[in-house]
Amino acid sequence: METVTPAHREALADILLPIADDAWIAGQRGSEWLGMAPDLEEDLALSSISQDALGHAQLLYDVLAELGNREADEQVYARPASGWRHCRLVQTPRQDWADFVARRYCYETFDDLRLHALAGAGHAPLQSALAKILQEKLYHVRHFDTWLQTLAWGGTQSRARLQEAMAGVFSELGDLFSWGQGASALAMWNLTALSSLRPLWESRVRARLEQLGLEWPRVAAKKSDGRLGEHGPEFSDLLAEMTSVRAMEPAGEW
Repeated sequence: METVTPAHREALADILLPIADDAWIAGQRGSEWLGMAPDLEEDLALSSISQDALGHAQLLYDVLAELGNREADEQVYARPASGWRHCRLVQTPRQDWADFVARRYCYETFDDLRLHALAGAGHAPLQSALAKILQEKLYHVRHFDTWLQTLAWGGTQSRARLQEAMAGVFSELGDLFSWGQGASALAMWNLTALSSLRPLWESRVRARLEQLGLEWPRVAAKKSDGRLGEHGPEFSDLLAEMTSVRAMEPAGEW
């Protein structure tokens, strides 16, 4: 897009904020597994993946700053809980490994589709950020797909626990596909394909579950919409932890 009007800048910011927030919170929750992963190799891999996710968020927050929003540090440390736009799926605290694998497989698969569709936006700073993000995203998707297969084929108990975890994760999928305030902005950037990713995601995930001999969970999604800032106490606790050091000296340079 050659001419970026103030309205277009605001619209693109509304589209990017949920994506950046998803990545930041996914990185935070992933870091909770450091030292707790199944083995040392996975501990090192997950450390890299979590760092990547935080880096992806940083890149997108920088694009948001270029569009006229707050600087990256302010995006993370100066917003109230109601100002965050991440989905419920990435917010849930650490439970067990099957839950984490199911959760991240579903999220990474969707985010991969979302980022590729977002590449259609004609905004140079965003394209520069996506060039790096998409290279690393491929590794993330493959990593959690491999773990999904490992647990599915890991024996009766492992498969049963993964199936149970997947049902729990599916109950939290509702706002993954929501755009909140950004829904009306998609057309301004010729990104309406982003609003119809759910069938593509379902097709890809359903095919993979069938390949692994897993059932497609049929559960009702919970109603809250993180894209509208509707987050429970579990996020308030995480936000307090994330901002605890900054809160000691709010006016300091970090």
